[in-house]
Amino acid sequence: MQGADQTTGPGEPGETADAPPPGLVIYALPVGGGTLAMASLPGRSGDYRGDLDVFHEWKPGIVVSMTTEAEMAEVGGVNLGSDIQTMASRWCHLPVP
Repeated sequence: MQGADQTTGPGEPGETADAPPPGLVIYALPVGGGTLAMASLPGRSGDYRGDLDVFHEWKPGIVVSMTTEAEMAEVGGVNLGSDIQTMASRWCHLPVP
């Protein structure tokens, strides 16, 4: 993706959608006067708490999740919303089945 910046995490070239990444990666893209960032669901790498730490260090103003509650439960993220809010970030849940 042109203009995108991989800001956090190792990420491996050639990863497939089926294989979880080795750690959470946040991809940042400058938009207007701010930054739009995208990342996989915390916990998808197998380390929910570690992935949340990456989010916490990045200090997002708002986190928008588009995963279903079942997807969050699969990776140990049933409390994702409250965990994000505990980090002083806002959370908006827009599940896409």
